[in-house]
Amino acid sequence: LRSPTPLKCPSSDVWSLGVVLYALLTGRLPFQDEYEPRLQYQILNGRYEDPTECSAEARDLLKNMFRSKPEDRWRIGQVMDSPWCMSTTLAEPEYGSGFGGHNTNHASTNNFFASFRA
Repeated sequence: LRSPTPLKCPSSDVWSLGVVLYALLTGRLPFQDEYEPRLQYQILNGRYEDPTECSAEARDLLKNMFRSKPEDRWRIGQVMDSPWCMSTTLAEPEYGSGFGGHNTNHASTNNFFASFRA
């Protein structure tokens, strides 16, 4: 939503994070309409398509991130403590050269240059 003055508050950050999370989970934006007044209405009233392909925990999180009244919207601590965030685990990164073989010296460029000598 275009505001004449920039919003600088944690609740707008949580709302924006909700938009990004929705897009990452669904591949589409939560608020869409060609007609700008209708789009503004959707945004201001928290009207978005319920992403039924997402888990109930993710949908509950998004609902609380998109609450139209900033004072009712979850804070970042509540987001981080939500069942969806608590149950979502990130895979441990695998450190390999990516060019074949396992290189334990991550500063070494040996495997990198070897891949171009063929």
